[in-house]
Amino acid sequence: MEELRDKLIHKFGNSSEETDEILIGLRRCAALVTPTGRSGWVSADPDDDKFIESALIGHADAIVSGDHHLSDLSAVEGVPILTPSAVLATIGQRSGLRHPECRTVQKRSSRGSKE
Repeated sequence: MEELRDKLIHKFGNSSEETDEILIGLRRCAALVTPTGRSGWVSADPDDDKFIESALIGHADAIVSGDHHLSDLSAVEGVPILTPSAVLATIGQRSGLRHPECRTVQKRSSRGSKE
C-alpha cells in the first residue's frame, strides 16, 4: 500500500488527505492477498509478476495498469489487463463495479491522472 500511496501523491498529484481517502475506500473493497513468488508472465520486467500473481490469487475481474509491460500482455490466464483510461471509459458507459465504495475510489483517483 505504501507504493500505491507514493504513486498517488507523486505521480498523480493527489494531496495526502485525498490519498488517505482513496486508500480507505480501496481497503473497503479490496481483498488482501499474499503472493507466493510465482513468476514467468512478464519476461520484460519480472518484478511486475507480483501484480499478476496477486490478481490471480485474489480472483480479480481485471488488472488495471498504465505500465506497458503489463498492458502489452492484454490478458493473463483469462484476466484482462486494462489501462486506467480504458477502465474510466468503461465506468462512464456502465457502472458494473460490485461495491459502491469502489466506484467512489475510481472517481476520486481519476482526478489529475497522467497516463
